[in-house]
Amino acid sequence: MINKYLSMSSPLTILIYEHLTSGGCFDVPVDSSLMVEGRAMAESVIADFQSMSDVHVVTMRDSRLSELEIEDVEVHRVASQGEQESIFINLCQKADRIIIIAPESAGAFTDRLETARKLKPFAIMNCFDRSLDIGCDKWELAKFCQQYEIPHISTALWMGQDIDVSYPMVIKPRDGAGCEKIVVVKEEAIPGEIKTDGSLIAQPMLEGISLSSAACFSSGGELLLTLPLGSQHVNIGDSVKYQGGAIPWRHEMSDEANCQAIEIWSILEQKLIGLWGYVGIDWLWQEETKMLRLVEINPRLTTAFVGYRQLFGNEIIKAMLEMPFEIDMANLSQISFTAGGLVNHSESMVRRP
Repeated sequence: MINKYLSMSSPLTILIYEHLTSGGCFDVPVDSSLMVEGRAMAESVIADFQSMSDVHVVTMRDSRLSELEIEDVEVHRVASQGEQESIFINLCQKADRIIIIAPESAGAFTDRLETARKLKPFAIMNCFDRSLDIGCDKWELAKFCQQYEIPHISTALWMGQDIDVSYPMVIKPRDGAGCEKIVVVKEEAIPGEIKTDGSLIAQPMLEGISLSSAACFSSGGELLLTLPLGSQHVNIGDSVKYQGGAIPWRHEMSDEANCQAIEIWSILEQKLIGLWGYVGIDWLWQEETKMLRLVEINPRLTTAFVGYRQLFGNEIIKAMLEMPFEIDMANLSQISFTAGGLVNHSESMVRRP
């Protein structure tokens, strides 16, 4: 579908919008963990798309941030919230393809997608329809997993009353992104300030290994590429903090876990309408039962992309563009990375632009 644009004399113009770094959150400090994580994702994917022949990348950048040090990218600096909206609308109208990266919390992700789709309904390389619904709502995801018998963590809608969830448990926003605003609750120690308006879910805090992986889907929902599982470095106390990860996951059961992941990806391809582009999943591997459980679906690019690109170069971008690609999963070196995009490869610390 997209290859016909790449064969044209003029380049394919792709708008890459990362909400935090594009001026969508002037109330977030530029040195915050959220902003650092956003920069890592944005700068990685911008660099990889811009390196493709016949592709021209345009983006937006919060004026508080330093200049983007990637050649030939069309950068529009944003100095205010009002200016941000007008620039976004203008660039959407000019772009051939649009990629939105934004947190699901507070409706930021869906808001940007809705605005872009009104302007260019067939240009957005992001999930839509039911895929977007369950990717942005963990309660809807739980019901979907139950319907199609996908191993998941038992989930209850938190309304402040007794629920059938064992302690310790985690309470998290239905629309939260990653580890954001997750609270670990011990029995009879529920903080009084936790909302009871139906915006939160509760799950038991199960023993296991936190993992993630990703896949690429065509505009028609075809599963084009599944990427290997990676471990997640998660610090759990009274809250939960994501600290990066390592790809691929080294474990005696990693082959079995990857097979289970591929089976679930195949179910999603068959049963979930609206998958398109790069999609991430957070998993939990339970050693006692040798079972992989789906924790949440991220209908967008995730931080793990900074690790995958080190292993596979531009082949992931080619898959996203529905171009022929070649990925060799054999004999992979392990890449570790921080939430801020710092990559450790072969004992040397590097950060790709």
